[in-house]
Amino acid sequence: MVSLPVRLRPVCVAAPKNFAVRFDAAPARLPYLAPEAIVLVACVRDEMIRIAQFLDHYRRIGVDHFAIVDNGSEDGTAEWLEQQPDVSLYRTSQSFAAAGCGWAWVETLLDRHAAGRWCLVADADELLVYPGYPDRSLRDVIAYHAAQGFSAMASVMLDTYAATLCPPKEAVGSLFDLCPYYDADGIRVACRVLLDRSQDRLMGGFRQRVLGTRVILNKVALFHNQPGVRLSLSNHAIIGSRCSDLRAVHLHFKYLADFRERVAVEMARGEHWNGASEYHSYARALGDHKTLDVLYAGSRRWAGVQPLIDCGIMRTSARFERFVSRGSSSGV
Repeated sequence: MVSLPVRLRPVCVAAPKNFAVRFDAAPARLPYLAPEAIVLVACVRDEMIRIAQFLDHYRRIGVDHFAIVDNGSEDGTAEWLEQQPDVSLYRTSQSFAAAGCGWAWVETLLDRHAAGRWCLVADADELLVYPGYPDRSLRDVIAYHAAQGFSAMASVMLDTYAATLCPPKEAVGSLFDLCPYYDADGIRVACRVLLDRSQDRLMGGFRQRVLGTRVILNKVALFHNQPGVRLSLSNHAIIGSRCSDLRAVHLHFKYLADFRERVAVEMARGEHWNGASEYHSYARALGDHKTLDVLYAGSRRWAGVQPLIDCGIMRTSARFERFVSRGSSSGV
């Protein structure tokens, strides 16, 4: 992890809840969940290429229930989700932009399904890994946070990719096999947050190197959804929580066989931030290239979390290692 000269500024403030929410279909009643249940909230659209592996991954690390908004999928995603017993599915044809790029939906589901609980917010192309993965579950991580008085864990979004952008449509298999590489350097601190250094703004990485886009890479991996706690800048920051000394990683499986088509669709829809300007940047980088060779000297192949810790992308602590060494592995 490279540190460059940075600007200093106070912690950000969340935007007010000023977006209307409209669901076309919603669960008739809320499911019973034990007080210790871990809940994941997500918004999806046309994610059949990823959704089964998404749910499987989070089930294995300890998520008990999923509250998901489907925003007009046309590839069978919503119908597939309706068959999952641990999913509360909401459907909406409302404009993604009109709902604050989906954030009004997320806040509504957090209030309905995850009040007072430990929870996660993730996109369908994001798989969370953390210190101790896969031998330790989210319950081990939560136990550590509770014991130390922490109420949130930060993460960094790390793009994964194949040797060429993007894998062929006929390619099938594990997401980890389809996009096994990541950039081991190039992420930098772009802005320090004075009141909570765990939320320093991180930028750079693959998308800037290959696609010429500058995006915030911070994410909130896990948090206790208590009164006074508020996610900010979508899911890039949190207010009212004490972040721990750990940093997890959201492995970002965006560049699959559907990437070029999705870029065209989102440019036409214009629903993402700033009129989908990020997708216009993607289109310019892709140009007329049928494939792009994207490997470089800093590319590393996925080999578990220890290499991520070694290069400074993921962060563990001696205190966490001592804590988990005293207990037995819960396994995932």
